[in-house]
Amino acid sequence: MASGWLLGGVVPSLAQDLTPVAEVDERGPALLGGDLAGDPEIQLVKVASGLNEPVNLAFPPDGSGRIFVVERQGPIRIVEADGTVRKEPFLDLSKQVAVQGSQEQGALGLAFHPDYATNGRFFVDYNSVTANNDVFVTEFHVSKDDPNRADPDSERVLLQIPKPFNTHSGGTIHFDAEGQLFIAVGDGGEYGDPFDNAQDRFSLLGKLLRLDVDGGGPRQPYGIPADNPFAGSDRYDNPFPGSLPNFDDKAGRAGGRSLGQIRPQDRKFQSSVSPEIWALGLRQPWSFAFDPATGDVYIGDVGAFTWEEIDFWPAGTVAGQNYGWDWLEGSHCFPEELTE
Repeated sequence: MASGWLLGGVVPSLAQDLTPVAEVDERGPALLGGDLAGDPEIQLVKVASGLNEPVNLAFPPDGSGRIFVVERQGPIRIVEADGTVRKEPFLDLSKQVAVQGSQEQGALGLAFHPDYATNGRFFVDYNSVTANNDVFVTEFHVSKDDPNRADPDSERVLLQIPKPFNTHSGGTIHFDAEGQLFIAVGDGGEYGDPFDNAQDRFSLLGKLLRLDVDGGGPRQPYGIPADNPFAGSDRYDNPFPGSLPNFDDKAGRAGGRSLGQIRPQDRKFQSSVSPEIWALGLRQPWSFAFDPATGDVYIGDVGAFTWEEIDFWPAGTVAGQNYGWDWLEGSHCFPEELTE
């Protein structure tokens, strides 16, 4: 029943000092069993109901107070400020998304451009039913006549990322404070990441990506932020200092880059590191979030069998962090029988 609800968390009584009382080893991960000053109480409140497999949501920066909810089967629905769910979806991707055979595929992510109020641009992440379950990250525009409807014919492909299996797609997307688009992508699936995608800097799988959606052109759907860790002409393995090779899909649209379309098993033919990468070593980063006050990033990475993890990237620290998969599951060796 709860899968059809949209829930929000509130803290009725929360002390300002949330420093753990118990001693914590600052060099290691946070563990269960600690205590928080003030003993804060957290309560779940039902915001809306009647939804079908809601997997993600986004808030348009337009002052409307609306909540846009991504349903895994394809519709994106609007929850009004009073909790009413609009009958007609904002956008329906049901005929485009793959949902067969895995709970980890479908429509997965939504992010509004920081200037959405003036340019009407937004971005979605989904598995394509017509492209063998590939991860698609595409751009749409809101309808010129109706703020509660998207223009379904405005889709433009930014990235098409092939996957060897139908699991571990990731899917959450967000803009950071600098207006760059972050994309969480899973390792492509199956036991132990058999193609070693998460540790491969030539693959977009098993990564947190960062794109400049305003830095492309008519034949380049996005640019590479200059401060991405694997960008820049000074890198011996990256011939693309700030742009990407041109690529058009069969429909003649400016689509994803050719490097992003190489199958994992064929990456030996790829000639450069992937400059979109912001962080690597992720298995199934189902969800991640920015702390709106600090800019810190928290990444929820689904474990294989024994350990689940939430990875932490403090704002302002060096990018290019490696979170360990498939050498580590959390902070533990994988497989667990390995000791070094």
